[in-house]
Amino acid sequence: MTPFTFSPQLNQEYLHAMYENDLDYAGEVFSIFINETGNDYQALKTLYADNDVLGFRQKLHKMKPAFSFVGLTSLTDECEELIILCDKTSDLKTVKFFWHELSGKIEQGFDLTAKELNRMKTFTV
Repeated sequence: MTPFTFSPQLNQEYLHAMYENDLDYAGEVFSIFINETGNDYQALKTLYADNDVLGFRQKLHKMKPAFSFVGLTSLTDECEELIILCDKTSDLKTVKFFWHELSGKIEQGFDLTAKELNRMKTFTV
């Protein structure tokens, strides 16, 4: 019996520690991440466009831990860096380049998470 192996693009060690071999639970968490964090991400983009520094920071802080739950631990760290930058500004244009780079990585993370969820659903032991 071959155990499920998460994509090497994700933090496999973290995911194994979180879920061991419980793919049903992992799939639930990945699905919740895609839906709820996906909605939060859309709201975050609106807050950025509206230059709402406080709202943007709060939404990003709320989203930050969710990335780790699906093995995107580097995004958790990058969100924290952006939160710190937000604490030092009153205009989100000052974090424009960091945000654009991070948002691209977040979108790639959603794609990867969706692919992993599909792999989990079709995995047979």
